[in-house]
Amino acid sequence: MKTNVGGLDRKFRWVVGTSLLVLGWKKRGWLRWASWTLGANFLTTAATTKCLINQKLGINTFPDSKAGLSLNSNPTIQESSEESFPASDAPAWTMGR
Repeated sequence: MKTNVGGLDRKFRWVVGTSLLVLGWKKRGWLRWASWTLGANFLTTAATTKCLINQKLGINTFPDSKAGLSLNSNPTIQESSEESFPASDAPAWTMGR
């Protein structure tokens, strides 16, 4: 499963999960267990940044690392770099010769 929880969604899950666990301590019976189960689910998805429901619904709030800034974002620079690669190798280092 790919990571699909990030940004504000992840922070929301931390806050809600923690709140539900605290709320569970104050309740009794089935409401306590329901609160703990939901809280643990929110905290788990926030910690692992993976959510099955988000995957099934096609929701992805995780920032894509490939869509961010790249060192070679200029195509001209990238092409020049690829063409000059063999010539840009450093010379071999020899000790004392």
